[in-house]
Amino acid sequence: MNLSLIDTDIWIDILRGEDTDPLIAATALHHQLVLVSANVAHYQRVVQVGYSLRLENWREA
Repeated sequence: MNLSLIDTDIWIDILRGEDTDPLIAATALHHQLVLVSANVAHYQRVVQVGYSLRLENWREA
């Protein structure tokens, strides 16, 4: 998986320090891990731009 093509808007948010959730998601994608969070909505933007991020809500598990 080539994460160098991640959406420009997501990179801008990361660089500005406004949103670190995409950085967490990129780490999970790179290591092919399931991202576990109580608020999976924070990571939907990464999924919307086409990445197959596996999410699990720990409150619903």
